[in-house]
Amino acid sequence: MKELIRYKIQREDTLESIAAKHGLSIKELVTFHNQSCGVTETILNDYLPLHLEHIFLEIKTEEKQQKSNNTTTSNKARYRAEQTVITKINGIIQNHADTKREFFVIKEYNNSKLLIKTALVENIIKINPMALQDAMNIICEVDLLKCDAILEPDLKTGKIKKVRNHDEIIKRWKKYRNNLESKFGFIRSDTTKNDFKRFIDASENVIINEENLKTDFNAKLFFDLFFDKYLVSKDNLFDSFNKKLNSQLLENIPVELKFRQDILSETEDTVTVRKVGELNKNSLNIDGLKKSYEERYLPIVGYKFSEYNFSMREHTILDVTNQWIEDSEVTIIEEVKNNVQILISYKLKKIET
Repeated sequence: MKELIRYKIQREDTLESIAAKHGLSIKELVTFHNQSCGVTETILNDYLPLHLEHIFLEIKTEEKQQKSNNTTTSNKARYRAEQTVITKINGIIQNHADTKREFFVIKEYNNSKLLIKTALVENIIKINPMALQDAMNIICEVDLLKCDAILEPDLKTGKIKKVRNHDEIIKRWKKYRNNLESKFGFIRSDTTKNDFKRFIDASENVIINEENLKTDFNAKLFFDLFFDKYLVSKDNLFDSFNKKLNSQLLENIPVELKFRQDILSETEDTVTVRKVGELNKNSLNIDGLKKSYEERYLPIVGYKFSEYNFSMREHTILDVTNQWIEDSEVTIIEEVKNNVQILISYKLKKIET
């Protein structure tokens, strides 16, 4: 007879995270639980049922545990991310958004292959003007279903190479989309109806196409910071480099920054590094930036397109021994000088699990 434990489900838990914590595959976890539970506690889908408070897990014998340890090891961390975004037109604040997010991360080494399991367990956005809050709440919900992901980093760059559970994310999205369309089926205004359809279509275009989904992940500062070379290497981490980022002001037009890195302090296990990114003006798509500005801001601002600037400053503490980010602060300033500006302040901190 197999021995079992009755595991109390925590708020941040997913099937993936529980399985990883106990050295099981999701199939093993669900099969054993369903064999051990009552009918009303059966897991039938890819999610933990909302009413489920406990899950039954097999207690592995020492022999089984040793066998498991030979093939898979994992470790975990929890991060809190706080972001403030301020948009100014003619020097006057037009909108202000504060975001608080908490991520649960598991690094799993399976037969020498690194997989990163991420879950967004807290996602709180407050925006001013308040008229935008309902739309922002929907964006938060879409982020929650996207960010419950299994990601494989590139072994050279540390950037996201593959979304291993892409099919599962698509299933979640389709279920959510159907619920959303049903919920807002009453909309009568043609303008609102068209705006809603554009949002649905844009979200689907991101989620259905894996390359688009990877691009969407990389556009989020958490994923951009976490998925980097330190994850896969300890060599040449602090060389200068170039990186393309999408404009936050002007229709996601890509712009290239040139980064230098300065080591501020170091110990045997940690390095504190400052990264300074300045705009590579030789690579700018000025015509595209100007066209976007004229369409989006000229009717509001009144003044013609002037000088475009984009800068990024990052201050990060890396645990290079265990390959984790301990702490990071980022400031991004993008502007069409004297006309429109966006300021992003971002803080990421590893906290106790």
